[in-house]
Amino acid sequence: MNRLIDGIYGFQGEYAWLSNMHILENPIEDEYGFLYYSSENYYVSRKTNDINLKQAISLLTPKQSKIFGRKIDIVPYWDEIKISAMRNTLKKKFCANPKLKQLLIDTGDLYIEETNWWGDTFWGVCNNIGQNVLGNLLMEL
Repeated sequence: MNRLIDGIYGFQGEYAWLSNMHILENPIEDEYGFLYYSSENYYVSRKTNDINLKQAISLLTPKQSKIFGRKIDIVPYWDEIKISAMRNTLKKKFCANPKLKQLLIDTGDLYIEETNWWGDTFWGVCNNIGQNVLGNLLMEL
């Protein structure tokens, strides 16, 4: 992967708001009226059609929802829709939170990479290896 010099590498410190774990001032509301205070929670809720699980996910911390999302039975077509589900999640996050939307706009043409140490090479980049799907979606927005 060819890394650019000017960019955002990792979602910590001044760029923590880019993380799906970031607590939102204005939550994302789903079609059932459940409120999700992180984009991680909302994204995990998309993995199931079970309304009771969606409600439970809305009440968890972002970290808890991520762990919970690995234990639930997910919709069988998840792999086909997970990128569009993330794109939709990010749109909802930034539409519901104008301050964050402006911060994203202010990144301009900067390269955005979800650099991580936990080995996620699909959504991000670890040890200079990865697809950076999350970073690409953020730049697309």
